[in-house]
Amino acid sequence: MQRRMLLKALGFAVPVAAIVGRLSAASSGKKQTVRIVEFDASGVRTGVVEVEKIEKPDADWRKQLSSEQ
Repeated sequence: MQRRMLLKALGFAVPVAAIVGRLSAASSGKKQTVRIVEFDASGVRTGVVEVEKIEKPDADWRKQLSSEQ
């Protein structure tokens, strides 16, 4: 019975911690970054780069991208 309670608590705590972490990073003015795995033309992994996260409303993306994209 205790194991079930622990698993339920963890199942709730992990998503909440992730949300709180995102909110605190956003409110601190610190720029958020994402990691992107790069591959060469033959599909071999060449490395990981960290770049600044870009957030735009859907309308802005639609202006920038073609209808196919």
